[in-house]
Amino acid sequence: QRATSEAATKKKADAEAKEAAAADAKAAKEAAAQQAAADKAAAAEAKARAAEEAAAAKQRATSEAAAKKAAEAEEQAAVKSKLEQSKVAAAQQAAADKAAATEAKARAAEEVAAAKQRATEEARAKLAAAQSATPEEAKAAKEAAAQQAAADKAAAAEAKARAAEEAKAAKEAAAQKKAADAKAAAAAKAQGKSAGGGGGCRRKAAGDGGGGRCKAACRFGGGGEEG
Repeated sequence: QRATSEAATKKKADAEAKEAAAADAKAAKEAAAQQAAADKAAAAEAKARAAEEAAAAKQRATSEAAAKKAAEAEEQAAVKSKLEQSKVAAAQQAAADKAAATEAKARAAEEVAAAKQRATEEARAKLAAAQSATPEEAKAAKEAAAQQAAADKAAAAEAKARAAEEAKAAKEAAAQKKAADAKAAAAAKAQGKSAGGGGGCRRKAAGDGGGGRCKAACRFGGGGEEG
């Protein structure tokens, strides 16, 4: 009877242990399935977030490139406008200097011609007076004519010298203006090269180490704000 009772108790205990093990295995399987689903969902979320970040980064890069290109175009237009204005101003100054020199030359020629005309008229008057004058009067008239001729000659020489000085001053002013324009152009060129980074193309800077902006479009030969 005891053996039978112990066997029954053991069988019951074994059955209960088997049921408990089965329940534990089922619970572990369900937990593993839930964890796998959670991991899969987390991976999908991470992938979606990475795709969104990549799209945002691409959009930012596109916007920055467009803004940079617009800024470069504005700078190029500003430099081109400045150079054109400088060129127009230099041409206007050269024309003004040329006109001033021509005017000074014409004025000097008029003064010389007027002096020559006055000398001729005075010589004729003095000759007429000398023909009807006494020897003393003729001598005095001759001396006066000589003095007047010397004075007219000095006045003509002074007018000629003044015209030469004015022409020289106009020439020096034109040379100074030309030097100033050349210096300004050199400064603009140097400023452009320093801003551009020495030639090449800024569009290449991110890919293979270029500099500058667009060498083909640069009137300075590469680099610079137009480079």
